[in-house]
Amino acid sequence: MNNSQEDSPGSESDAEPTTEHEDDVLMSDDSSDSQLIVHVAGEVHDPGIVELTANARVVDAIEAAGGATEQAQLDALNLAAVASDGDYILVPNREADGSNVGSNSPAATHGSADVGTGMVNINTADTAALETLPGVGPATAEQIIAHREQHGDFTNLASLEEVSGIGPATRERLDGLVSW
Repeated sequence: MNNSQEDSPGSESDAEPTTEHEDDVLMSDDSSDSQLIVHVAGEVHDPGIVELTANARVVDAIEAAGGATEQAQLDALNLAAVASDGDYILVPNREADGSNVGSNSPAATHGSADVGTGMVNINTADTAALETLPGVGPATAEQIIAHREQHGDFTNLASLEEVSGIGPATRERLDGLVSW
């Protein structure tokens, strides 16, 4: 009995669970450094929050969300773009292409839009990109830039209300259109 107990807990049992748990531990250890959490919405089969490995691409996020539906307009996205932790990836509907996607669409090529997400990053956007947002004109765009230069990056949507000219109503209209 001692031999079987020693073999089982000492070598075989510990070796196998260590290997299995080692993978889990690696995943949990890597989660802070190399795991991404991304929100995928729109024309995918299983929209919601997905977990990806570091350096995953937009196409990987779409696949993790069950893949694109037949109505998806995939050519509006940069499928090769690297996803970032906290990204919101909206897969647009083919029929909504000219009407709902708008100038802050994923196809926008200026550096102020988050690649592949259709969102404007308020921490990097220039005035032209900020002005594509509803309720943000030239003066408010300048206020946003001045605020982030004085106080640092925005950390959430609610922090936009610290900017003169943005109240709760404007903030609600920006929900889902901006990242930080």
